[in-house]
Amino acid sequence: MVRRIYHGAEGGLVAGLAFILADMGWSRLHGEAATTPIRGVATVFDISDTLDPTPDALAVGIFTHAWLSVLFGVVFALLLPVLGPRVAAVVPGELRALLVAGVLYGIALYLFNYQLLGHLWFGWFTGPHRPDLVISVAVHVIFGLALAPFFIGLEPAQSPRR
Repeated sequence: MVRRIYHGAEGGLVAGLAFILADMGWSRLHGEAATTPIRGVATVFDISDTLDPTPDALAVGIFTHAWLSVLFGVVFALLLPVLGPRVAAVVPGELRALLVAGVLYGIALYLFNYQLLGHLWFGWFTGPHRPDLVISVAVHVIFGLALAPFFIGLEPAQSPRR
């Protein structure tokens, strides 16, 4: 169990980096500052629908994103013993099953973070200046895909279906 949690924390941090880099790249491609997604994460603490352009907000956003990434990686690690066998029953191969589980988890995170929490508390994620739907879903899928390989070899081998 401790090993699984460690891999979740480590994988979550790396997957969170992939997530934020993709989001920052999208921002630049669309004429926004690369730091826009990080400043958006900082709005979680002040429950605002506007971005704060200060260095403090940037630091809060980086710190918050890193810790949330670790937390979400650990949650995936804890859910994997339940989710993994169900996915493995449909998708052959350990890596394929993990990647599918990661994609499903990324989509679930998007729905939870943006569609549920965003509508209830975090106005920046669903307000008039909200992030684009395409990149919002895509970076969550990227998070799940980047997280999944950290669990290769941690799940017991599934017996082949007959």
